[in-house]
Amino acid sequence: MGHVRARVGARVMEMLQVIGNELKRRNGEVASQSTAQDTSCLEGVSRLCLAIDVRVADNFQLDVFSHDARLVLQLLRKPRLIIKDAWLSSRLSSRAFHELVKRMQAGGIVDVTPSEVDRRTKSIGLTTAFRARFLSQLRAAMDSGLDSGGDDAGGAGAL
Repeated sequence: MGHVRARVGARVMEMLQVIGNELKRRNGEVASQSTAQDTSCLEGVSRLCLAIDVRVADNFQLDVFSHDARLVLQLLRKPRLIIKDAWLSSRLSSRAFHELVKRMQAGGIVDVTPSEVDRRTKSIGLTTAFRARFLSQLRAAMDSGLDSGGDDAGGAGAL
């Protein structure tokens, strides 16, 4: 099983490097990105990462991302989600999911509000501060060169 995990880790790192290179290319084309372009970029990254996670889970029964990261990726893709819908796609028990949300809410990552569509339900979204911090971290990673660390000791084995 260890060699399968290492192969999967190496493949995931390759895919993330492709994503990083594409982001760097797009960032180089546009000197100063607008908020709409930032949102589009984040949605594209999250869509690709979630697709990678689903493929690896389906093929190897391994999770690429933690439950926290998967929820953040979902919320980058769609800014507000009904909590029940987010829970159903989380692969967690109801209690574990609600504990995750409480922990992330206490950490200032997500906010929970009554749904605008149906007041009987609650929706979840990323806080503005976290979204801005995430975007600045993504830009910093792109500026420092995501494609420079694939073969070192922290590469595929870090997953």
